[in-house]
Amino acid sequence: MKKILLILLISFSLISCGKPEQSINGDQLQDRNGLMYEVNKETPYTGEIIYYYENGQIKGKGNLKDGKQNGEFIGYDENGQINFKMNSNDEGQSLEFIYYYENGQIKHKMNFKDGDGESISYYENGKIKEKGNLKDGKQNGEWIFYHETGEIEHKANYKDGDLNGEIINYYENGQIKAKKNYKDGMLIN
Repeated sequence: MKKILLILLISFSLISCGKPEQSINGDQLQDRNGLMYEVNKETPYTGEIIYYYENGQIKGKGNLKDGKQNGEFIGYDENGQINFKMNSNDEGQSLEFIYYYENGQIKHKMNFKDGDGESISYYENGKIKEKGNLKDGKQNGEWIFYHETGEIEHKANYKDGDLNGEIINYYENGQIKAKKNYKDGMLIN
């Protein structure tokens, strides 16, 4: 029994002597060429960052590793409700953004890999509002837009963020309302 108590005492002592996780007010950091540093420090900051509103509520919090965002960053409104979450990898590249309505429903979700990915927006009732792909951060390929009832409102094609190709508009009953053609963002018929 004495051996167990001694082992537990040594274990707790070692754990409590470990390096505590560093935390800093994000307003006390400086951006130097895309890396975050503490004022008067030469090494990029690693640890938790917290931003505050003037009323003392947390505005946002996350982690930095070697001066770059690493993992989840959560943004809050002044009432403490989450209004966005952002995830990134070790290189600080954002891989996922999620924005929220005040009621907690997802408003917009984007996933990226090397600037390419998918974007989905939602109505407050949780139904999809629009969805499509991104290339280099711009709309690319087919995008589908929906009525709040869930029926397709229109389909559009994009190239480098510009309308390009046929756009089909639909009535809520699913019947075709109109068709138009675009090239490089310009209506051609």
